[in-house]
Amino acid sequence: MLVVAMAAGCDEPAPKWASHGGAATTATPTATVAPATVNGAAISAAELALAMGTAARAENPHGGGSGVAPDRAQVLAGLIDQELAAQRAVALGLDADPGFKEEQAKLEAQLASVRRQRLASLFDKDVAARAAVTPAAVQAFYDQHVDEIRTRVHVWQILFRDRAKATAAAAELAGGATFEAVAQRVLNAPPGTTPWDVGYLAWNQLPPAWSTTLPGLAVGGTSGVIAGPGGRFWIIRVIDRQRDDEQTFERARPAIELRLGDEAAQVARAQALTALRKAARIELAPAP
Repeated sequence: MLVVAMAAGCDEPAPKWASHGGAATTATPTATVAPATVNGAAISAAELALAMGTAARAENPHGGGSGVAPDRAQVLAGLIDQELAAQRAVALGLDADPGFKEEQAKLEAQLASVRRQRLASLFDKDVAARAAVTPAAVQAFYDQHVDEIRTRVHVWQILFRDRAKATAAAAELAGGATFEAVAQRVLNAPPGTTPWDVGYLAWNQLPPAWSTTLPGLAVGGTSGVIAGPGGRFWIIRVIDRQRDDEQTFERARPAIELRLGDEAAQVARAQALTALRKAARIELAPAP
C-alpha cells in the first residue's frame, strides 16, 4: 500500500525502463504475466513498475531518476517480502487497524473517483463524436444570426457568486449609483484599475446566459441581474457596438460548427443519460 501511495504521489513519470529492469530503451512492454505470485496473490507488472520508479527516485532525492535502472530482482524481492508480511498481518487480524482501514478507504475512494471520471469523459467524447452537425445547419445558423455575428459589443460587467449581493448592487444602480462606483466596491478594484471593462467581445465570446438580455440593451443601458450556470450572476452595461463586416460565413464557420457541436453533444448526452437512468436500477440510501 505504501509503495503504491508513494509512487502515485510523485508527479514525475517513471523512467521507461521501470517496467522491465533493463537498460534505458524506448520499447513499450507488452507482457501481462505477473512477475510473481505469493501464495496465489499476484504482484502485477504495474506494481513492479511503480516500485521501480519509486526506487529510482529514492536514489536521487533532489528530483529525477539517477539514470541507472534499479536492480529488478532486488525490487521484486522487496515486494515479495511486503506481500508475505501483508498476508501474515491479515492472518493476525491486523487489517482491522483503524488507521489502516481509514487509509485504505481513502485510496479506494480516490481510485473509484478516477475510474468514474475518466470513463465518463470517454463516454462524453464518444457522444460528441456521434453528434453530427450538418453544413446546412451551419449555414442556417449564420443566416439567422448574421447581424449578431457581425457585431462586436463593448461591455462592462460585474460578476457575482451570490444572488443577494447581485440584487443589492442592482438596487444601488437603480437608485442612481454609478456603475463604476458599484463595480469598484464589489470587485475590490485598486484605484486606477477597471477590471469590469472587458472590452469588445465577439458573438462567440459572450456568455450564453446573456443571450436573452444583451440584444435588447441599447448603448448606455444597464441590465438587471442575469442568472447563469454554476451559481454565477451578472450585471452588464453596454458601452458601444461596432459593425464587423469581416465576419463572413467562411470566417465564422469554424466557431459556428464548434457552437452547434457543443449544443448537439449536450442534447445527445442528456438524452443518453435519460435513457440510461430509465434502464438502470438506482437505489438511494436514506439521507444521514
